[in-house]
Amino acid sequence: MIKAVLFDLDGSVVDSEPLHLRSFRECLAPLGIKISRNRHFKEFTGIGSKTIIEMLFREHNVNEDVKEWAEKRKKLYQSYVLRGKLKTIRGVHKFLRFIKRKGIKTAIVSGGHNSNIETALDKLKLRQFFDIIIGTEDVKNRKPDPEGFLLAARKLNVKPTECIVIEDSPAGVQAALSANMQVVCIKSEAPVDLKKCDYVIENYENFPIQIF
Repeated sequence: MIKAVLFDLDGSVVDSEPLHLRSFRECLAPLGIKISRNRHFKEFTGIGSKTIIEMLFREHNVNEDVKEWAEKRKKLYQSYVLRGKLKTIRGVHKFLRFIKRKGIKTAIVSGGHNSNIETALDKLKLRQFFDIIIGTEDVKNRKPDPEGFLLAARKLNVKPTECIVIEDSPAGVQAALSANMQVVCIKSEAPVDLKKCDYVIENYENFPIQIF
């Protein structure tokens, strides 16, 4: 029996990856760093801004403070969200209302900064649907490590086998599988091996609700 649904945020609840790419491009352009859309979706989804900036700085021999630039990037992204640029994945509001009526517990388990998560959920009026939020500041090990999902299960007082994860990135899918949880994959530009997914959806309008 499914007792909890654990949601990734970016690409799984909100259609944020285009905004993340835009913020990285605009923030790092003064340093001469360019990022292709293909590379962003292939390599950078789900791994966190600090890791991305570290990689890019090494490649371009940039001797700057990674944390400082990650903070600049975060603030730029948040400015987009506050200006109403962020949209939800189709059908997510209706789906969240459905599972809450069923008494199913919920969590956000994201590689993003807690402040980014909270800003997005507040702006889109989604915060009330989630029992807990797990962000990058809450774990030592990022996805594909299962730490975040296992922490969410403990906090919700459910077994890993009673959880289903909703993900769109390779790192997130691997983390869910390593946590011994079922996984629903949302199709995206990220190179997820869909054969690893228990279910595959385009958006929440075709979610297999019969599993509850």
